[in-house]
Amino acid sequence: MSKKCSFLYGTLAVVLGIATSGSMVGSVYATDYSGSETIDLSADITDGIIIKSGANITLNLNGHTISTTESEDTIYVENGATLTISGDGEITNIAGKANIFNNGTVTINGGKITHAGSYYAILNHGEMIIEDATVTSTSEGNSMVVNGYYNYTSTDERIGYVEGKGIANPTMTINGGTFTGDIKNCIYKGDDGSINNISGGTFSGAAACVLQNVNEMTISGGDFTNNNSGYPVINNQYYDDEIDKGVVTIEGGNFTSADENSPLFENGDNSTIEISGGSYSLEPDEEFIVDGIGFNQQDNNRWEIDAPEEPETLPTVTEEQNPATADDILTTAGILATLMLGLLAIIGALGFNKRRA
Repeated sequence: MSKKCSFLYGTLAVVLGIATSGSMVGSVYATDYSGSETIDLSADITDGIIIKSGANITLNLNGHTISTTESEDTIYVENGATLTISGDGEITNIAGKANIFNNGTVTINGGKITHAGSYYAILNHGEMIIEDATVTSTSEGNSMVVNGYYNYTSTDERIGYVEGKGIANPTMTINGGTFTGDIKNCIYKGDDGSINNISGGTFSGAAACVLQNVNEMTISGGDFTNNNSGYPVINNQYYDDEIDKGVVTIEGGNFTSADENSPLFENGDNSTIEISGGSYSLEPDEEFIVDGIGFNQQDNNRWEIDAPEEPETLPTVTEEQNPATADDILTTAGILATLMLGLLAIIGALGFNKRRA
């Protein structure tokens, strides 16, 4: 057993009160673990966590911190493993690797993810859902949260798609959370082969773009603010028709640029941005707006689709205002019909007498 594995198991044995002899059943680090385990931390972990393939772990941070002192990821999730993170607490990394590197399935429902170093805070090569988290970084060289591959064809699992390690199309869904950082790149990047769905969350603080996309990104909600003059809110680039399609679809969300000289969007050659909703600090370029949709500057000085006018309400006729009933109407109709028949009979008779004369 490696030094890290031995230390990790020993730490978890103390934290969780599990047995230290025989197989590691019940441990997060268990090569033969295939069941489910709910863990409430009762102490800090300083040597990171590995979630092995086949494990299904629900991890309550419970006010504690998970960190690593070695040059490794703080939490590493293998392909075929499932991890759910919840509770107050913190996941840190100052070792030059990721706070969370996921090749399996991860759901984040809480906690702080604090990064200081040149690497990503979160790197996803599997399936990840972020419902709520506070993610911050002071990275000087990379984006803060990355979904997808830096170089898809590389045989290095940290860079490219390696069968059995990551998945072909890493998927990130963000429904909430706060993502801020004093970084030299973008807050969020959808890289090679990635599928990106953002419906909520607050994103701000990048020195470059807030969002970068090279494959497929759909935005239906969230707040995206770039405070750095000269940079776009969204950078979108196309490189090929398979893993770098450069397609951004915007159905909602609030997009705010630093100033009038800072574009909302930077769109590369052959890349596509389609806008059918949302609120913008500047007028969106007409070329990006879906046909038949118009944006106008509203009273809040933001560019939005005009709210539909309320339909005119017609007055309702009550029985008191018009006490006529269905029987009354039928009676009146019958009288009129009788009078009409009588009138026709008289006209017919006159016509007949005229012919005889």
